Amino acid sequence: MKKIFVLIAIVMLSVASYAQTTNDDFGTFEKVVQVELSKAALWRNLKTWVSTSFRSYKHTVDVEDQETGTLILKFSSSQICTRGVDENISATLKIDVRDNKFRYKIFDVNFGLTPNSVANPTTIRFLPTEEIKSIRNTLEASETVLREGTKINNSFEERVKKAKEVSESTPQYKSAKDEKKGRISDDYQIAKAKYDILLSIEVNFHILKDKISGSLEKSLNTNDDF
Repeated sequence: MKKIFVLIAIVMLSVASYAQTTNDDFGTFEKVVQVELSKAALWRNLKTWVSTSFRSYKHTVDVEDQETGTLILKFSSSQICTRGVDENISATLKIDVRDNKFRYKIFDVNFGLTPNSVANPTTIRFLPTEEIKSIRNTLEASETVLREGTKINNSFEERVKKAKEVSESTPQYKSAKDEKKGRISDDYQIAKAKYDILLSIEVNFHILKDKISGSLEKSLNTNDDF
């Protein structure tokens, strides 16, 4: 029985130690990874990863100190957020390498929104009236989102939740006549577009974070003895 209690204590200690290696808050992610590689090997792998993962090593890396094993880079990712608006997420990534372990942290995450080619006056004028109205309302919603702040942190999740509540409580039509003709109200379109934009940013941040984490961990934990 005593041996069982000792075993349980060891297991609990191991779980607690592992849990302390990862800190995952919305907008900030930090993790320590144990490996069987020297600091020099990890540093080589790190430089290779940056060179192959980003367009420009020179313009991506902000701080590079081989002696301390620290590299800080700033990166961004752009994609279509919703019809008429492009989304850009930028962040800072700090990696520290030591013998048999490395630590990385994603932080200082921000987003930007810009009109895309769909919202171009030359393009938009050929679209149906209701679609033009929808795109214009989306642009207005994106301006509102930007005015309320571009920082991605724990409070951002509350913004998404609040936007969803407002969207769901806003009537889709102003009258039965509008509903019959399919004329969706501007208020509803703006509220819905705002929620869609914020939700897209939230989802894409998680995708970007997971992509960076998976790629970095796999590349650094590569033992090339060739």
